[in-house]
Amino acid sequence: MLQTEGVVVQGIASAHNVGDRQKSHGGTNYIYLVEINDLRIAHFGDIGQLSLTEEQMAVLGTMDIVITQINNPYSDMNAENRKGINLVEQLQPGLVIPTHLNLDTVKLATSRWEGYYLKDANVEFCKSVLGHDGIKFLVIGEAVETMLKYVELKQWGN
Repeated sequence: MLQTEGVVVQGIASAHNVGDRQKSHGGTNYIYLVEINDLRIAHFGDIGQLSLTEEQMAVLGTMDIVITQINNPYSDMNAENRKGINLVEQLQPGLVIPTHLNLDTVKLATSRWEGYYLKDANVEFCKSVLGHDGIKFLVIGEAVETMLKYVELKQWGN
């Protein structure tokens, strides 16, 4: 665990692929939980587990923002097996920001959650904006132009 004034970062052992051992040192993937400004943010890295363990859920607790992949062939995550979607739904965060995605996984995500986009990667988040009235899904960056051709997304902040 790393801690400095107002910020705590904790690594949580996870698995890059189904069957990988979850080890606190020398493991294949880690979820990083960042607590800052009253926000709980988790970055899932290249997680490839089918589901979160009870131990992971206990450490993560109530999440405000989850940054994760929803599609990645290296960790066998796609729309068909729904691994990324299922991991997010276990936590029920206020906001999901995908790191790896494709059209099929974005269509799946936005069929379940309210979809948004932001072309500029610079954004500020506060707990009051996120709320917990359902999961919000935010596509940021270069993928926005392509996704807007096929998926209905609302502009973030409007």
